Amino acid sequence: MLLKAILKREQYNVISASGGKEAIAIIEQTPPDLVMLDIMMPGMNGFEVCTYIRKNLNLPDLPVILLTALNSNEDVVKGFSVEANDFVSKPFNNDVLLMRIKFQLSVVASSRIIKAQSEELKKIIKSRDTLYSVIAHDLRSPLATTRMIMTYVVDEVKKYNLNPDLLEMLENVNIISEEAFNLFDNLLKWTKSQTGRLNCIQQTIDVSNLTKSSIDVLQTVAANKGINIDIKTPSESVKVNVDIDMMKTVFRNLLSNAIKFSKKGDTITVSAINENEETVKISVADQGCGISQENIDKIVNGKVDFTTAGTNNESGSGLGLMLTKEFINRNGGELMLESEIGKGSTFLFYIPKSK
Repeated sequence: MLLKAILKREQYNVISASGGKEAIAIIEQTPPDLVMLDIMMPGMNGFEVCTYIRKNLNLPDLPVILLTALNSNEDVVKGFSVEANDFVSKPFNNDVLLMRIKFQLSVVASSRIIKAQSEELKKIIKSRDTLYSVIAHDLRSPLATTRMIMTYVVDEVKKYNLNPDLLEMLENVNIISEEAFNLFDNLLKWTKSQTGRLNCIQQTIDVSNLTKSSIDVLQTVAANKGINIDIKTPSESVKVNVDIDMMKTVFRNLLSNAIKFSKKGDTITVSAINENEETVKISVADQGCGISQENIDKIVNGKVDFTTAGTNNESGSGLGLMLTKEFINRNGGELMLESEIGKGSTFLFYIPKSK
């Protein structure tokens, strides 16, 4: 009665129960915000009631305070073993008890806020995923089509004696459409990887076919910039076990990066070397402007807080190299970089052979 008077004075709504079974019946019907239990009660003791609340009523977050004259270490340990939130011995200090009650109720309030925010976040994520699916389907396709059409148009108009300025504009549009598609594709894949929706599905493929098919789409972009691409692959068939789509993205990003920093007349060497019985060494080497040691460290560590304009002032986000590093890691490799200012850069990694 004293405790009830204290709690009511603090404007708490208090429901009393004369025993454990009555308390359980009340909790089942209307779960309260907090339960205070004596331990020594007829029928069911406080330990049993607390155990029932946790296991049978499925209320793991309902705070329970054991308020009892028992105060031995064994009783305290047993109280916490049945998942009580606090243990207060009689006689109790009113102010201390009220502070403990307020603390437990604040935890409940915080938990409710977190749950509400979690539900709201789930709705936002669902809306984002819906928007993501629409963008992936409705925007990627026209970008890819535009890129293919522009490549075809540029190849065809070179056969005719067109105004050089017009041809240069068409070539620039072709480069821009390629860059836009690559950026968009990288963004989609990066978003998928960060939300855990991008699975690594490894398949067996000949490394020569993988290398050549991956860089075919960028041959025109390199040619338009006056850059040669030299491909070196094993003369014999060498099978590797990789996620083909991921590795094509890796090749595309590394080659795009090499083209970006190469000058007219430079040669980019893409090689797949049969290193040993376990791995194949893949490298993309250019003769471009090179990378400083500071930026090499950033790239190897997966940072994207910088970007450098290409030799024709091409822009970039740095996202391609981040995605490249992650995809290589997912396929059992590690991205390495060798570079010297003014002499070029070589990106290399190893991929496992098929067993």
